[in-house]
Amino acid sequence: MKRRGAFAAIAIALGISLVLPSFHAEARDEFPKPTYQSNGPLLILVSLRKQRLRVFDVAGEVASSRVSSGMPGFDTPTGVYAVIEKDLRHYSNIYSGAPMPYMQRITWSGIALHSGVVPGYRASHGCIRLPDSFARSLYSLTKPGVRVVVSQDETQPLPFSHPRLFRPLPESVDPEVATASIDTRLASNDAGPAPEAMTEFKSILGVTPALAAAVAEWKAEPERPLTRADADRKVSERMTNAAAAVKLATSQRLTSLEAIKTTSRAADAAAAKLSAARKTADPGAAKARDAEARLVAARAAFLAAMREPVTLGPLEAEDRESNLETAILDASDELSEARAGVARGELEMAALEADARSTERARVEANAAARKAEYDLKNAQAQVTEATKDAARRSKPLSVLISLRAERIYVRQGFEPVFEAPIRLDEPPRKIGTYVLTAMQYDRRNPDSFDWRLVTAQPPSFAEPPRRNRQYDDRDDARASGSAAAVLSASLDNLKIPDEIVAMISERARPGASLIITDRELKADENGSNTEFVLQTR
Repeated sequence: MKRRGAFAAIAIALGISLVLPSFHAEARDEFPKPTYQSNGPLLILVSLRKQRLRVFDVAGEVASSRVSSGMPGFDTPTGVYAVIEKDLRHYSNIYSGAPMPYMQRITWSGIALHSGVVPGYRASHGCIRLPDSFARSLYSLTKPGVRVVVSQDETQPLPFSHPRLFRPLPESVDPEVATASIDTRLASNDAGPAPEAMTEFKSILGVTPALAAAVAEWKAEPERPLTRADADRKVSERMTNAAAAVKLATSQRLTSLEAIKTTSRAADAAAAKLSAARKTADPGAAKARDAEARLVAARAAFLAAMREPVTLGPLEAEDRESNLETAILDASDELSEARAGVARGELEMAALEADARSTERARVEANAAARKAEYDLKNAQAQVTEATKDAARRSKPLSVLISLRAERIYVRQGFEPVFEAPIRLDEPPRKIGTYVLTAMQYDRRNPDSFDWRLVTAQPPSFAEPPRRNRQYDDRDDARASGSAAAVLSASLDNLKIPDEIVAMISERARPGASLIITDRELKADENGSNTEFVLQTR
């Protein structure tokens, strides 16, 4: 036991997550059973100063636990994250395969929540360690995409509202209004987008195949859904139409393959007939040449006989002349018959050549049609895949990030980019800090709006509560939150987002959607594919 305790002390000093064999065996159990109950979207808030993690839902705090974050030199970076991967039995690929049970990754560069030794102070290499029992319970409670905010000071979600916050599509609309030409863009700004902004928006919109298809449909069908049910119906119709296109393309492909067989048989038969005809055409031409030669010879013999002196009797001379004339007539008849045969052969040859060309052309066209049918089938199958992916993506929380410094809006859903575009500010960007707004549920008083909760991930510099000469207490939280809310409201007033973007967001927004507003830029090194927004604030 002493040796085991000594080893534990050494491991803690080295920042290694020590997992005893019995504990590690528990990690091999089946998925842990839920301990905590939650209602709707979750928010995980970590305070590095207090070494504490708290979990909130729409009703308030669900659970909390002490933690152990990165020790000096390996500090856990503050910022806005989300759970991007979960692994019941994970092993570190950095620290010699150290076990990290119930791992919930929040960055691809190695920061995660996981079970480990929690000694009461910062002791990890950057990860956020959790006590075993709490790690198990939290693992069973969360899903990929859950928002995680790491800050120095403790914060909590507070109700927040502002007319510029995006709203969902209405639950229903008045039938009379639905038949009219209504503006479904919702929460539109007073001024429209700058022409140059919209030009860039259109040029960069198609960042994924799914979005490219969605934009194509958007341009072809400018009418936007009026209600949430209408939006769901359009998604369902897209999948149905894509499946029907696959069925039609499959049928056309089978038809084209059958056409290739039919045209190939006809082309091969026509080519065989043409080849056989060409072989029999030469004797006919030779017969005509022989008949012509005999005619020439018969005429020459007749002329020669006519020039010879008369040495025969009248009867003999008359018989010889008659025979020579008969020879000329026979040769002429033979030549005429041979030439007629050659002409008939040429006509037949021309018909066979035309038939061969026609059937070969049909075969080429059938092959081209088969290639097109194959392309159409693959395209239709891709549309089914994209429609299915888009439907699955739309069922996941929408994340919107607005960078005031970059004057840009980014939209992701299901760990995939949906689009990004420029925005306008009425005034130059200011140092406002970083804020996370989460749509916890539809507003009970107005189901066509969201119940938003605000988390201040990084307060404005001038709103930092004083810490010298007195102890920091909860009253500082209230003062800082009030100041931060005022700064955020002023920043929202300053925003000018194109109506088309607001409308597209409204179509996809459901409870769980989040809006991050920051004075920082979104860096590419942590925000590649298969991730949510990673915004470090340290």
